[in-house]
Amino acid sequence: MSRAALAVVLLGWALPLWAGHGLLNAFAGIAWLPPAGTTPDSPWYAADRLQERSALALADAAARPDLIEAIAREKLAEAEAMLRAGKLDAAATALTHWQALAQTRVAEAAPAQQGQAVNALLEQQYIALTDYLDLPRAHRVPLLTATRAVASACTALLAQLPRREREGLFFRAEEVRWSLEMAAAADEQGL
Repeated sequence: MSRAALAVVLLGWALPLWAGHGLLNAFAGIAWLPPAGTTPDSPWYAADRLQERSALALADAAARPDLIEAIAREKLAEAEAMLRAGKLDAAATALTHWQALAQTRVAEAAPAQQGQAVNALLEQQYIALTDYLDLPRAHRVPLLTATRAVASACTALLAQLPRREREGLFFRAEEVRWSLEMAAAADEQGL
């Protein structure tokens, strides 16, 4: 094989690796949000919240982190559905619950679970920021505000991780940081 042909083959292999702002997408293959389910504008929302709180209260220590993450992802899905529908008060309710669950996950993360907690929060932020520009421009700012609050809690927990674990999450953290900057820039530019 000639050098030129080898260069073309290698270039053809390497080009798909670049995404976003020049990094391989660190979130390739993650599970996206579940369906919104019962949303805050529903008369059944209070019963749904009671069921979720009961499930959390009854969950054993091993199952609780995964349950918190599942409910948090559902709250994020609810918030996005409400923002798309222009129901800002209902979206604010779901976003408040999402932030509270993120804070709970951070507060309850045992040292051995902190990396998993950071990873889950980074995934949720990435999803929120990826969906951000698809939301109606007039309604989406509360999502950015809530995502910044979750990012703050996540960053604080990330700083507590051992260096090796922190370095393992570097590209995901950078992708979220960059996505936050791009979302804010899009708003400033009126996009």
